Amino acid sequence: MNKLRRNLITAGGIAALSAAFGINAAAADRPAPTEHKTMSKTLIVYYSHTGTVHSIAQRLAKMTGADTYEIKPKTIYDRDMWAAWDVAKAEQEQGILPPLITKIPNIDRYQQVILGIPVWGRTIANPMQTLLSQLDFQGKNVYVFWTFYDHDEKMRDALAQQIRNGHFTSGLPLTMNVVHAPGQLEGVLQKWLIETGLAAR
Repeated sequence: MNKLRRNLITAGGIAALSAAFGINAAAADRPAPTEHKTMSKTLIVYYSHTGTVHSIAQRLAKMTGADTYEIKPKTIYDRDMWAAWDVAKAEQEQGILPPLITKIPNIDRYQQVILGIPVWGRTIANPMQTLLSQLDFQGKNVYVFWTFYDHDEKMRDALAQQIRNGHFTSGLPLTMNVVHAPGQLEGVLQKWLIETGLAAR
């Protein structure tokens, strides 16, 4: 079965970092993610700065048959973790949500949504906070996995507060030690999918 993924990017391209702040009005449009022929009931929406969350999202899609949708910010965060954090921290301290160059996905026909998020500053990465500020989950169950190095203390409370009109049903914290051990990661993901009932039948 082919697993399809769609990244929708506006024609404007990526602007310089200094022009990145503010909210993109075009993000109010809601395109439909690419769908499986089997009409998946689950959508995985994720943000991935370094590719780690992307890899996990694709693995979960293969394990569940879910559709996937990757969001991308207009802000160009440095590939270096600490340089990127300098910018992200400044945004958080100033209450700035970085605009997205991808649109807000249409989740109408999905029964549940899985979110994939890297932890920044012990909480939700800034681009995903932008998404959550604009997305109405319409009473759906929301499952979340997140990746982090040392600290994720603020994640659960932040998710409970920012998942608008949705039910934060289950969270899966993934340390980098687990992420970088493929055999262990596979087992952790499979166990989570079985416990949540998201495993493909």
